[in-house]
Amino acid sequence: MRNPGNMLRAAVLVLGITAVISSAVAFDYRDGSAVRDRGGDLASLYAFVPNVGGEVGPLTVALTIKPYALSVAEVGKDTEYSIRIRAAGLAGSGERLRTKLGAAELAITCNYFDHDYQIGCIASHISADGSTRVLGAVSGDLGDVMTAPGMRAMSALRSDPLLINFHATLNCLEDDEVEFLGLDDAFKRRVHPKFRNSIEHKKMNVVGLVIEVNRSWLPQEAGLPLIAVAAQSVDVANDGTRTPLDRIGRTGTSTFLIQDDEARNGWNATDPYDVAGATAFRAEMQRGLTAVDSHSRRAYWAWPHPLLELLLSDHLLLNPNVPVAAIDASRNNYFELEWAAYTGRSLNGLAGGRRPIDNSISRFFAVMARQAGRHFAQLEALKHPLYRQTHAAFPYLAAPYEKPDTLFSRTIEELNPRSPTIRGCVN
Repeated sequence: MRNPGNMLRAAVLVLGITAVISSAVAFDYRDGSAVRDRGGDLASLYAFVPNVGGEVGPLTVALTIKPYALSVAEVGKDTEYSIRIRAAGLAGSGERLRTKLGAAELAITCNYFDHDYQIGCIASHISADGSTRVLGAVSGDLGDVMTAPGMRAMSALRSDPLLINFHATLNCLEDDEVEFLGLDDAFKRRVHPKFRNSIEHKKMNVVGLVIEVNRSWLPQEAGLPLIAVAAQSVDVANDGTRTPLDRIGRTGTSTFLIQDDEARNGWNATDPYDVAGATAFRAEMQRGLTAVDSHSRRAYWAWPHPLLELLLSDHLLLNPNVPVAAIDASRNNYFELEWAAYTGRSLNGLAGGRRPIDNSISRFFAVMARQAGRHFAQLEALKHPLYRQTHAAFPYLAAPYEKPDTLFSRTIEELNPRSPTIRGCVN
């Protein structure tokens, strides 16, 4: 049965489809006007604990900066980048599901300097009373692996992989879901020989910042077995004035779910752990959820959306004690903790978080537009055949794109969207 928001749905659908499709080719690439095209524009956030020789490895966090970057110099010399981590847990199930957060925080704050040729990062423990204790620091040249007791870091121009197969996604849709036809055009542009030398192919480059930290540094609190990771960029003026620019947690929050420009700007300026402040965006997020839900082939989600309050706590949740293989494509860890809790299942053995190989966009649609079911496994397994392979070890993110004349020297058959090596959906 359709929910009471049908009249609103019709209005939102006109605007929402455009926003959803335009951002379907990216993670956090179509952001609010206040940060768009600025150095502090955050692109993607990854967090996972790698399996290192059968042992639980260090917490690994990868933050990508400046969508469509052409050089590291675009990060902004006056911008501070922070990766923030708190103890967390999930309470309740169904529409009562909520994230619980600890008060203490591990903050890793990084700055680019010396004409953006070098970087420095400081890891600090911030207690509930605000007192700060430095745990470690690294600094060095871009592209070098910087190490210090308890942490390792690297930053350079990298490639932000988009693991989604637009053609196979279309196979998962019903004939009347014509709004997704725009995805087909986007996909064809990426595989058609006519566009092989287009600058468009270089636009998935980002500035990658990858950091490993000792898990003993992670905030711990009784009853909160998980950790919540978020990232934030802040401009720091000469007089010390701090202006928040962007924030990122889960995939697609400020692109799929908060679609109004003014609201996006306000959301990005809100502290990632200010859950109370985030409730000011409840109505806007509901509108975004309605727009995404309009793609559903099933009965619509209830009104208000059962995941609304959970999603207002926009953090990447993971279990720091469950190691995972960095490039095991048979597993998709993204959003698995939240979905298991929502459906009342045990979280035991689930890693959560997000690796560069996790197909978060497809899982987003599987949950928000398909309400899981059989499409959950099908959509999440789709892979885009074009984007670069990620690394199995630190620093994980793929190297920058090759020059167009070498990247697209491969045969068009190799990039064929109907290749039998690409899993699609069977309706």
